[in-house]
Amino acid sequence: MSGSSPAARLQRLFEGHRLTPTQRRIAHCIVRRAADAPFLSSVELAEFAGVSENADRDERRLHVTRRPRFPGPDEESVCRVCGHDDGDLFWEDGWPTALICVCCGNESDVSDTSLMGVRNYRGYWTGKGAAWHSPSFKPRDWDILEQLARIPAEWR
Repeated sequence: MSGSSPAARLQRLFEGHRLTPTQRRIAHCIVRRAADAPFLSSVELAEFAGVSENADRDERRLHVTRRPRFPGPDEESVCRVCGHDDGDLFWEDGWPTALICVCCGNESDVSDTSLMGVRNYRGYWTGKGAAWHSPSFKPRDWDILEQLARIPAEWR
């Protein structure tokens, strides 16, 4: 194992484990920032990963308790506000995952539970110039119109 980078060693630690969406985002952030990771506070790590500091705890609580499910699809990986989709789930099994969109900054279950809330936040975000919440995740060839076109029809 000598000679392998800290990022490669961290990547091997995460392989083969089933992680929640929040844990996947945090793991990805730790691997990308392997040299800094040991020195980051939980708040800094959550910010870099684009998740709420309490998201993993809330995620586990929602999956452990038996509650009636929200109507709608079982899984949603497209942000209802801006259309960003990197594969992480905003809604899983009808429940919000408390994932913060790295593009618009919406946290699932905060501004995206009603069509009016989604439209209000989208208007606010675009009115402020559609700046990325986590700019390091912004693709070089990003096209806001292409992304907005990916918003599910029921949330337009």
